[in-house]
Amino acid sequence: MLDFLKGDQAVYAILFLALALRTHNFSATGIWSDEGVTLNLIHKSIFEIIKESLSDVNAPLYNLVVHLWSLIFGYSLSAVRFFSVICSVLTVLVVFKASDRNFGRSTAIIASTLICLSNIHIYYSEEARCYALLCLFAALSLFYFLELLKEPNAKNLILYSLFSLLAIYTQLFFGFQILIQGLILVFYYRKNFLLIKNMILGYITIGVLFGIWFIPTFIYKSNIHVGQSWIPPISSEYVVWYFRELFNSELLIYIFLAVLVIALVVSIINVKRSSESSKKLLRLVLLALVPFVLICMVSIYLVPIFYPRYVMFTSIPFFVLIGYLISQATGIKYFKLAAIPLIVTIIYGTRVTAFRNQEWDNACKLESVFWKKNTCVVLSTPCYSEYCYIYYGLNWAYTFDYENLWFYKGEHNLVVLDDPSQFIGRKFTAFDRVILYDSSPDNDNRFIEYFKENYDSIYAKRFYGIDFQVYDKPVKLEVVDSVKVGLN
Repeated sequence: MLDFLKGDQAVYAILFLALALRTHNFSATGIWSDEGVTLNLIHKSIFEIIKESLSDVNAPLYNLVVHLWSLIFGYSLSAVRFFSVICSVLTVLVVFKASDRNFGRSTAIIASTLICLSNIHIYYSEEARCYALLCLFAALSLFYFLELLKEPNAKNLILYSLFSLLAIYTQLFFGFQILIQGLILVFYYRKNFLLIKNMILGYITIGVLFGIWFIPTFIYKSNIHVGQSWIPPISSEYVVWYFRELFNSELLIYIFLAVLVIALVVSIINVKRSSESSKKLLRLVLLALVPFVLICMVSIYLVPIFYPRYVMFTSIPFFVLIGYLISQATGIKYFKLAAIPLIVTIIYGTRVTAFRNQEWDNACKLESVFWKKNTCVVLSTPCYSEYCYIYYGLNWAYTFDYENLWFYKGEHNLVVLDDPSQFIGRKFTAFDRVILYDSSPDNDNRFIEYFKENYDSIYAKRFYGIDFQVYDKPVKLEVVDSVKVGLN
């Protein structure tokens, strides 16, 4: 079916499509809270970036790399996001090459096309966060893992260890993938004791180098008990949502399941003729499914860690598995043609413009309309959303100090409240106007009542993820104060 795509024409076509999908309006949407964290960190020193990573679920490598990237290409949102675009396009290339070298051209075209068109991969390729870089390292780790199975030499072992280390230094949950890869390698070369020894040394090296960051982080977070997590508990609906974003529609989930079952049955029949094909299939199944299942099990029985962006690295071997199953299902005439309607359906469901759940850019533009002298801006923002305001409103003019909730820049009075109840008891009547950005979903009622009692609401507008409100000091209070002064 795919013979017309000879040589490098296939990969060029897929890469061009991947780049086009990922650069179409990739900077049209505003930043949201997690991206605000990135844009804040990359302005800091390398030491400060590493220090602040101790309180983050993500390891510090992405922020360090983007820090260096920004020194060359600038700190704009477009420049930082474009780094993720490049990582995502390179992921498509690496998956193509890994599949082509180990499973054939048909597998390579199907697997790389699926990643190219997947909504979740497009979405995070347009975000200034670590997940596109993680998928690139996951693909490179898979590439050299497969090379190591073919040629167990020092070069492949070193490069596999390097990219696995880089992946886990980008997102620690990649450790589940490293665990399965290690077990497969040990079992595959179980009779080669010298090679097993070298592999174990490689994994010890990965563990030691990762422990340099992980152990201090674990100690820092030792007061966080099992069961405490912002991630919602895992559910069947949640898992379906992930696969819907992976395959671009819920219908395709069931179509792919049907295709996988048919292809798996046919492949099992065919692999009896070749033990190597059977081993390849088994290894792909383990790589694609076991890390995903382990993350689900941890989420069910220990602490919720299942979140679509945290598990999307498992989609790399999963898409290779799908491509391999389809390419191996030669027992049914024209079975490979099933890839055509599947890809057409995926294209139909592909979203070329990502949607962010916060409109800080539009809300901050509105502030200039209501700004006047003696105005105080109050940010009731959980999860570091204040950095989004800084990006659009203040441009990194200063660094936040969380020991002090008050900040000042020229005539710009700014208050940041992680907990809205902190506002209670503060005397803001000295200001003629208060502009409130409220992105907290569960504000303290006393917080709202305070404004109702002390200010007049003159404007309110709801943006995605943000309530923009403007309050003025009541005129009647000024009149009463004037009368008192006259009587005195």
